[in-house]
Amino acid sequence: MLATLTQLKSWLSIDESGEDSVLTAALETASDMIAQHCNRTIEYVDADLTEQFDGGVSELLTQAWPIVSVASVKYSETYDFAGATAETADSDYHVVSTRGRIARLPLGTLWTKGVQCWQVVYRGGYWPPDAVGDKPDGVADLIDKFVKACLLQAAELRNRMTEPGYKVVEGLVGGAGNVGYAPDMELVKSVKALLVGERRV
Repeated sequence: MLATLTQLKSWLSIDESGEDSVLTAALETASDMIAQHCNRTIEYVDADLTEQFDGGVSELLTQAWPIVSVASVKYSETYDFAGATAETADSDYHVVSTRGRIARLPLGTLWTKGVQCWQVVYRGGYWPPDAVGDKPDGVADLIDKFVKACLLQAAELRNRMTEPGYKVVEGLVGGAGNVGYAPDMELVKSVKALLVGERRV
């Protein structure tokens, strides 16, 4: 999650535990809504991510960022990436970690054209505040704007969840079984304002 139960309870000045299940559901749903709005993976996953990209562009835009590390960048017309030769970092490409971009070198050069012919294996994302275990080297803590955005949205969701007649909708965010949100629920304007510049486009 992009914020913790403790943070949300402090934000709302709640001391009792009676609402913990509702607040946790609100945080989970708010986190998913923000990730969907930004069209990216925000939280770090301790595993390699593999993505394929079309060529003919100067930059490959990863799903998760900031980029923590790049294991390989490979090209294959036949999609035999296991047998393909990896490109060389800082010679063939440059990683713009904070924007999730892998630029072809020299800058402005296009990656060789082809449909889904480029494969990138990497790790990326921020270390979430509720993460368990030791933070890996190179992984940045979640920036404050995401925490604040989650708290604002979760507070709004909590208000909606406690309204008379509120109907829980399952499966809208995070798959079946997850507490969802009313069909007309959107990110509040203040949350959208915080997330300007953080969307993957």
